[in-house]
Amino acid sequence: MASLLFAGERFEQALAAKDHQGGSLAEINLAEEAPHSPFIAAARLLENEIHATVEHWRNQEVPELSDKPIEKVLLCGGASRLNGLAEWLQNRLECPVEHLGPQLDGKIRPELTVAYGLALQGASCAPLKLTLLPQDTRWRKKRLERVPFLAVALLLFALAGFGLELACWRRGAEVLAKLTTVNSQLDQCGLLVSRLESTRATLQSQESKLVPLVAAGNQANRIAMVIAELGRTRGDNDWLVYLGDEMSFQATRAAAIAQRTQRKTTSASAIQSPAAAPGAMFGTPTAAAKAGQTANALLATEFPNRCLPAESKYTEAFIAAGYTQRQEEEQVYESVRELVQTLNQNGRFDRVDILPEVDCDGREDIFAPWLDYNKRLAAQNGPVSYRNFTIRMPFAERHVRPPMPPAPKKGGRRK
Repeated sequence: MASLLFAGERFEQALAAKDHQGGSLAEINLAEEAPHSPFIAAARLLENEIHATVEHWRNQEVPELSDKPIEKVLLCGGASRLNGLAEWLQNRLECPVEHLGPQLDGKIRPELTVAYGLALQGASCAPLKLTLLPQDTRWRKKRLERVPFLAVALLLFALAGFGLELACWRRGAEVLAKLTTVNSQLDQCGLLVSRLESTRATLQSQESKLVPLVAAGNQANRIAMVIAELGRTRGDNDWLVYLGDEMSFQATRAAAIAQRTQRKTTSASAIQSPAAAPGAMFGTPTAAAKAGQTANALLATEFPNRCLPAESKYTEAFIAAGYTQRQEEEQVYESVRELVQTLNQNGRFDRVDILPEVDCDGREDIFAPWLDYNKRLAAQNGPVSYRNFTIRMPFAERHVRPPMPPAPKKGGRRK
């Protein structure tokens, strides 16, 4: 297919030049026209244009189609009504030439071909969708045709956005209601937690007040139990000369060491400074010493009967001292070791052991009254002698059991 630059206006102009008033091309017969007639000239121009168009098509077409001859030429439009035009072109082109157009009253009307084709296109009855509109006009028309779809799409998008916004609003309202409920519950829990903390503090205060009473009540039973256990487990050649709690044992030991250190310091000062300062002779305290002693006296006598439960101390171990018969040199404390092992196995004590001599420094007062008696026994019994020992007996159970730790939550998480 190719477009022709030739138009029917040339035949209309030839008709006007012949001065046929009110005539039409159907009244003209091309075969009767002279060789120099304007109709013959227009027909020749049409022939030349057809040859040029065909030649241009053959040059652009593939070889398989460019060599094929023209089988038929179809004429349509208003200028094709010229009588003899089809026969004249048929002789020149050497191929059949026919008129193309709709039939009206049994006659082909080539001047109505374009109108008929446009009617078929407008009625959507044409097998080929062809249009003669310009490119920008066609795009504008397509956009106008799609405006309803665009409006529907925008409406659906707006409805979807509104629905999504409504769903989010409802979801937010539900979450806000839940959070409000949880917040009120947390406020109530906060009040309960503060009450629980207050109750817990009260319970701890009451328990701390009961601790000295419990410790004092258990002390007599523990002393009796320790005496019974020592009497049951000691050897035949062992005897005990001291039994006391660890606190009193250590307090007396510390006081003795401090007193001994003070005597040594006082003796050294007297030797180095024989001429004491005025006011310090015969043990007279100085002004600074008097001020310190006055402050300590005030602190000690301000509340002499005060005893805070939290500051109350109670012993968790007993100290026992005595003598055992001396055995061979490498088995000096064999009987004492058996005593310690038996005490560790009865379940009432925990880690009973012999107290080292360095930890007994300052408690020579325990064995001092028995030194002469031990010498008399050694003189009476010959080579048999006795050796002193000191053991520490911590209790397996405390006076007051510590609170049980809370059980861990399943999964390692706390709600």
